[in-house]
Amino acid sequence: MNESGNGRKPWQEPMVWLMAGIPLATIVAGIATLVIALRSGPMDGVSASVQRVSQIQTLDSAADLAATRLDYHGYLLVERGADGWRLNLKTAPPELAQAPAQAVFVHPNRAEQDVHVRLLDGQALLPKPPAFVPAQVVVSDEAGSWRLVGEYSDSGTLTLTPAVQAR
Repeated sequence: MNESGNGRKPWQEPMVWLMAGIPLATIVAGIATLVIALRSGPMDGVSASVQRVSQIQTLDSAADLAATRLDYHGYLLVERGADGWRLNLKTAPPELAQAPAQAVFVHPNRAEQDVHVRLLDGQALLPKPPAFVPAQVVVSDEAGSWRLVGEYSDSGTLTLTPAVQAR
């Protein structure tokens, strides 16, 4: 006979399973959460270069500040068709769209899946649209001297503004 007096072994008692099971389930769930987090990769909201000093991370926003200072803004017109997406960049001032530029359809959380499109005279054909719903669209010149950002929508007209406003 055992000490409980009812003839059951300790592992047959529900209280023992609660005392051991809840902490064990917590450890398993914590490890599963860690594995999911490590496999998902970085979660950058904006793909931009940053500088880390001590424990402070500062954004290199020179391209955004240049676009703000020069009052750049525009629209990216997206015409969805059977042969892909036709992109047409309209900017103020208009000569921005005439120089070679780049549009980036930003993946919500995986930078390696971003879709880059080269715009010539403000136009491009994207034969294979992104396989994801972009978080935003970033348009800049090839040198990276200015940058305009717009929130992605299905409307077909994306408004582009500098990411940093004048102070």
